Amino acid sequence: YVSPGGGRFQLVFPTISKANHACRPNVDVLAQEEGEGELVSIKPIAEGVEVLVSYLAKPDLLLPKPHRLSLLDNGWEFACSCARCAAPSDD
Repeated sequence: YVSPGGGRFQLVFPTISKANHACRPNVDVLAQEEGEGELVSIKPIAEGVEVLVSYLAKPDLLLPKPHRLSLLDNGWEFACSCARCAAPSDD
């Protein structure tokens, strides 16, 4: 994750890094330059529902599906198959 304020640092949090990606995440990652990162719910999460983060920056989530897929393929080397990308039409 990139630190706030211009992203001076790239940060890895051992527990948070286990969370899967979705182009419609249900948590945000708060990445501080010092200390531990935090997952903060951005919508209600029912018991048993997977906690999902976005590997993309917030502005990138506004891009059309082909652009998001390209960013994920180039940056993380995987083809996203989240519910949003699997939908027949892009929102």
